[in-house]
Amino acid sequence: MVKKGKLTNSEKIKVNELSKDGLTIEEIAKHLDRSETVIEPYVETFSKLGTREEVIITELKRKSWWKQVVRQFNKEEQSFFIERYVELVMQFGGDLLATEEDQVQRYLTYQLMGHRILASRKRIAEEQDELIEGGNLEEARDLQRDIERHDKQYTENSKQAESILTGLKARREQRITNVASSAENWVVLMRNLQNEKEKENVGREVDAHRLAKDMALHQYRQPHEFADGKVDSPILINQDPLITKKELNDGE
Repeated sequence: MVKKGKLTNSEKIKVNELSKDGLTIEEIAKHLDRSETVIEPYVETFSKLGTREEVIITELKRKSWWKQVVRQFNKEEQSFFIERYVELVMQFGGDLLATEEDQVQRYLTYQLMGHRILASRKRIAEEQDELIEGGNLEEARDLQRDIERHDKQYTENSKQAESILTGLKARREQRITNVASSAENWVVLMRNLQNEKEKENVGREVDAHRLAKDMALHQYRQPHEFADGKVDSPILINQDPLITKKELNDGE
């Protein structure tokens, strides 16, 4: 049964790579355990693209929140956003969870806001320098308060950005730990299964020997007529003496 739901980012990237390797839609669908109807639209889209980065950019611009980025930031800022977004997604192996994607968006927004704060501070500082050169010290002191306010804003903005980035790094490290742990647990599981299998095999062998012994005992306990006419069990269960066939018949 093929997997359901939308393709993950890592699957989309894989579709692009396999498509460029010459695999057909049917082969890609089989490789990813997906239906051909889900794979086909992405093959058609990615056929026009060249690199893994371009795939990520295309998917970014399809997201509903990208329109907000376009409204909030100018072209230069959008270029920075795209470049950093691609770098962060690549660090996560091309696949971000919804929570991680939200963190990346907020982190980049804080970074761009920080850039704006610094750019504004620079303009004020340059204006302050001109006032000082012109001898307008009072006005220069007023601008100093603006510079200090910008410094405070930048510090607070940087703390927020750093907090989000720390969370992202923790998630990435946890992913790596989970992968390593899964591999280790898999080895342990297989070892345990192997041990259990060996135990089961040994147990079956012991049971088989026990059953064979019981069947043999049952057979040899049945009355048997020996060459001298005596009738008894080949294996003596008790200390009773052998009896003749006539005595056995008389007892019946």
